[in-house]
Amino acid sequence: MGLCSCTAKLLVILFAAFFLALGVFVIVAGALSLSQAGTFLSGAVPTGSPWIIIGTGALLLTIGISGVSAACCSNRRKCSLCMMATLILLSFVTALAATVLTFSYSQILGAAISNGFADEADTAVGFMGGIQTGVYDGIKGAFDGAYNQCNGTGYYSTAVKAACQSYSLLEPSDADEVATCASSEYPTGYVGLYCKDGPGMGVTSSSNIDQFTIDAAMVFPSPNDTAYDDIAAFASFGALVNYACMPSTTNYGEYKSEVNTISMGYAANTTFGNCYSSTWWTAETPIEGGEMTVYPNTDVPLQNATATFFKVLGYTSTALSSKMVFCMCAAQGEESPLFVWLMAAGTYSKWISLGLSLFLLLTFIAACYLLCCKRQAVDDFLGGGVRQKDASGGLQIMMRP
Repeated sequence: MGLCSCTAKLLVILFAAFFLALGVFVIVAGALSLSQAGTFLSGAVPTGSPWIIIGTGALLLTIGISGVSAACCSNRRKCSLCMMATLILLSFVTALAATVLTFSYSQILGAAISNGFADEADTAVGFMGGIQTGVYDGIKGAFDGAYNQCNGTGYYSTAVKAACQSYSLLEPSDADEVATCASSEYPTGYVGLYCKDGPGMGVTSSSNIDQFTIDAAMVFPSPNDTAYDDIAAFASFGALVNYACMPSTTNYGEYKSEVNTISMGYAANTTFGNCYSSTWWTAETPIEGGEMTVYPNTDVPLQNATATFFKVLGYTSTALSSKMVFCMCAAQGEESPLFVWLMAAGTYSKWISLGLSLFLLLTFIAACYLLCCKRQAVDDFLGGGVRQKDASGGLQIMMRP
């Protein structure tokens, strides 16, 4: 009985410790947002809310302290223990729902990747139909949002490399601006998506435009480089899809031709075409993104040789669209690095959710045990009772006054 009681208390204390740690983290975040050291949080913290954040952290900290106290003194703190049991139950229900969703996500995504996202989400019905629609809409929203933020233009990587090499010859004093795209390692024979805005461009506002380089906009990691094993390794959306999705010049020509035939009403006959003609994502006509005229994420016009570089390169641009780029990923099937990463994320998420659900279920049982099932004598002994011997030498457990 003592082992059961100790185990139950430990589980509840571990759950309460999460609130303790979260409370401390939120309080620190709120305090940093009030100080000069916390200016990096300015974009994430709403104006005027640091004290609300600190108050929320204090509440979480109080819940954690109450939970630890309730577990250690379960016989005398029934209200606190009831509160923790309620929180544990709510957390378990949430984790269980997340487990169902993540397992469904893995199943739906795996099937979609296998057939090139040709399935139409709007044909699904019932509970699984709703999950499938949510997964499809989530993928579309995330990809579309990243594509629009990138504000990209399609170029042939061979033309990009040639332009960079010309720049290094004409502007030898600024050759470091094209050190990567002019090098022999820069891949050729591909069509790439090159961002004009978004993260990873070296410029966040008009105050640091001097940090911009042509290399930052012309990123194209070699598809043959196996060092990129994590989606977080890519600073920009363009770099990600260039590595994981963008096709050779020959394949791009075939894809573009099929886009034209589909737009004329002909049936698709390839994995790419089946994806592009699906109705769960309304396709937009591929367009040329236009040349880069201002520094990334600003309205400051490009200057001197940099402006000339992008103006000349702009004559070689080619048409792309968000869905077209996505379907180029889908055409690679299960071998697409992008989908490999998505499936890995789904696999990790579902097992983490399942493990968390089991932990919370055991913790809820432990809280109920401390509330209802633990023997009074053992609680007195472990929670602060005093042991004394009677006149005959027998052991007695006495309550403290």
